[in-house]
Amino acid sequence: MKRIRMYENGEFDLYIYRKKPQLSPSQAREKNRKSQNSKIERKRLEEVINDGIECGFIDREEYHTLVADGLGLTVEEYWSKLTRARKSNLNRAKNNIIEIIRNNFTVGDSFVTLTFRDKEGFDWTDWATCVYELDKYFKRLKHKYGRDLKYICIPELQKENGRNAWHYHILINLKYGSFDFREFNPIWGLGYVTVKPITSTGGLGWYLSAYLTECLQDIPQNKKTYFASRNLTKPIIIDNPEDVENVLANNEHLSVAYNKTVNSDYIDCEYIEFR
Repeated sequence: MKRIRMYENGEFDLYIYRKKPQLSPSQAREKNRKSQNSKIERKRLEEVINDGIECGFIDREEYHTLVADGLGLTVEEYWSKLTRARKSNLNRAKNNIIEIIRNNFTVGDSFVTLTFRDKEGFDWTDWATCVYELDKYFKRLKHKYGRDLKYICIPELQKENGRNAWHYHILINLKYGSFDFREFNPIWGLGYVTVKPITSTGGLGWYLSAYLTECLQDIPQNKKTYFASRNLTKPIIIDNPEDVENVLANNEHLSVAYNKTVNSDYIDCEYIEFR
């Protein structure tokens, strides 16, 4: 099976899937039953334990130990499963960032970095406080440059010199040089602003998504790992065999920029980027 992810600039990714021998129907049903039961049990346990946390008779540090005990796992086994799940969620977020950047931003758009300066009474280490100010910043940007403004923002926790201050890396679909970048300083008003032109979108998504790996443990649980405007578009998925072959035949001028094969227990996938 082949599938294509087509971007607005004409570039595309090709996925080639190869199935491996399948489980028998009874094995598949048993595997699915155990998976569903595990999810249900964990949800029930978490609800009960969260009630205990809110009432104050369960310490938050005991949370994962209690969940592990309830699932019949050791703490090490539970943390191993949790780490795999977080890694899967992280990879999904990173892939979304890469797709969004490739489909919505082009060379010449603006790459903005926002930092917080020392200010009495302002806690630049607090996630909620910084996100609140970031949201107001985007509202002011849209007021000045129009509601069609597109952006994606990736947070980074600066840990140099023990400062532990949040700052933000942002892509905006404003062409560098089409505005006075000094206007961004009063719009932000909480620290330093740097603005540079995007010189390539190819590796930029990988570069920015790498920040998530570095600061994921610092982002509060169940909070957004990145921020994006609602008007961003996703690439088109093409999986009709005839349409896939037509795209390949009509884009022979593009070259392979990246090629990787991922193996799993049930299916192998070859991933090819054409640019």
